[in-house]
Amino acid sequence: MSAAVLPDWRGPGAEGGGGTAFHEIRTRSFVFARIEMAPGATLKVHAHAEEQLFYMLEGSLTYWVGEEPHMLRAGDVLMVPSGIAHRGEADAATGAVFLEVKEIL
Repeated sequence: MSAAVLPDWRGPGAEGGGGTAFHEIRTRSFVFARIEMAPGATLKVHAHAEEQLFYMLEGSLTYWVGEEPHMLRAGDVLMVPSGIAHRGEADAATGAVFLEVKEIL
């Protein structure tokens, strides 16, 4: 595989429902995404076979890993273990923007 210039992420992303937009790049090995959540938007409970890393860029987000809530703000990093149910809710005033990285198994 050779190097590539990737799409500009400043435009609208793919609508994920509930006020969430996804800008995603997939390679053979991993997924790298920018996720934008409108104020009060939620991510439904789900789980993955892969571990995930989140890096908060803007706003704030409560992210539950299992039943444990984590309050995330710009600059925070969260690791979600493989196979653990998780969900998120953006702050009602600020919304949230974060990066996600996960390996493709």
